[in-house]
Amino acid sequence: MPDSLKSADVKALASAERKIADFASSVKSDTPVSSEGLQQLIGLLKDTNQVFYPSTTSAPPLNKALMTKLSGADFTARDAQELCAQMQRVYQVKALLGQDLGCTIEQRIILVSEYNTLNAILHN
Repeated sequence: MPDSLKSADVKALASAERKIADFASSVKSDTPVSSEGLQQLIGLLKDTNQVFYPSTTSAPPLNKALMTKLSGADFTARDAQELCAQMQRVYQVKALLGQDLGCTIEQRIILVSEYNTLNAILHN
């Protein structure tokens, strides 16, 4: 579960989330994503991995099926946009959990569950 975040940390999360949103809006239609676009997406995915595992020595490998799909020619813009939405949500949930926004215990439980689910999607 995320620790308490400073204002600068929240701004960094928002900036990283914006990069993902920019990438998602740059991919068009339902055609395959270019090899350059896939490399950029993999970089964004690795950056997102650092949200869960800031120490690279403790990070499990990224989801093998996802990485295989990313290396294939049939990874479409729609696939990229769906993955980007999941990565954006990682940053949003981390920011929400890391700030004292007056969430109820029930809301925090839901957010922690969502955070853990997103972690599992990216790593299983």
